[in-house]
Amino acid sequence: RDGSAGDYGLETEELARRACYEFETFLPRVLSWHDYQYLCFWFFGGKDTKDKGKESGQGNAKSFFSADSGASRELFADDAFFQASARLLCSRLERMHPINLTYFIWTYARAGIHVPDLMSAVGDHLCNGWLPTLDRCSLGTMVWNFSKLEVRHDRFFELSAVELSRPNRLRSLAPRNFQNSMIAYSKRRHWHAKLLEAFCRGVPRLLDNHDPRYPKTKTDVLFSYTCRDGSEVPADAFRIGGLTVILKAFHDLRAKGAPVDRCMKSMLNYVLRCVDRSPPMMREAGDACGFLRQLGFYAEESRMDLSKVLQMTDLSGVCDGAPEKAIGQMKAALRRGGVRQDQLPT
Repeated sequence: RDGSAGDYGLETEELARRACYEFETFLPRVLSWHDYQYLCFWFFGGKDTKDKGKESGQGNAKSFFSADSGASRELFADDAFFQASARLLCSRLERMHPINLTYFIWTYARAGIHVPDLMSAVGDHLCNGWLPTLDRCSLGTMVWNFSKLEVRHDRFFELSAVELSRPNRLRSLAPRNFQNSMIAYSKRRHWHAKLLEAFCRGVPRLLDNHDPRYPKTKTDVLFSYTCRDGSEVPADAFRIGGLTVILKAFHDLRAKGAPVDRCMKSMLNYVLRCVDRSPPMMREAGDACGFLRQLGFYAEESRMDLSKVLQMTDLSGVCDGAPEKAIGQMKAALRRGGVRQDQLPT
């Protein structure tokens, strides 16, 4: 971290070889990204006393995976390490399972290291029949990697959309997978009508069959993550913030039509149920206001009759505990979306 690796005889090329070897031979405990943090010796988060959650043993995990916890450039190894690793990866991609490759590339995305030759090689490699071998999390994460690094690889995004749209794959997707995929396709402005139509079916299936009092999805609706020891970890349910991200992605892609409107109504219904039933630990201050604000933006451009959609809806509860700024922004956006003044919360 402080540039003294060479003083201990640790050459950059050797460290890169060690990193590649670790990911080539690693068998995770469960097909979820959290196991990979323990292999990433080139990530330094959670090693300072000031890191959040360190006393509880969760500082490393939080800073490694949370977008708002400071997992930024200074928490990763220097550019020389990433460049050396890229050269090795390009010459031996076939040695690393695509799931492990996803999380190796994820460290490039989090550190903001774009190596064009590497990303091109990874995209080409996965397009050679490897996409079906990715599990639900790694497939969504890999398209996110490309979007985060602002890499355009149209064939990879096209084939990934086909894979994500397959009926069996679609039924397997967890809330986080929908969110990461929508972020990626909207950020790259990559339009794929069948993918959006499929997601307009897949998202409501999870929302309409979930009781927002509980943080995990029902296993008869969505299969769990299965660990090597046979234990199961149910997938996290949708949170309001995640739905706001998905709604914004639909808006950014200028998606509209009956399937999208039906998805919006399902999302709105779920948000209102969350307002009524979800425990505080599953909510954030102003989250419902943020969703309705984004819904107003969507309705304004799509010509969705939002006033009719909200005709029998009491919005007073969405303001409970929300900052005044969030409430004001929500009301302004809803007005722009065609909602009448008498429908707005007082």
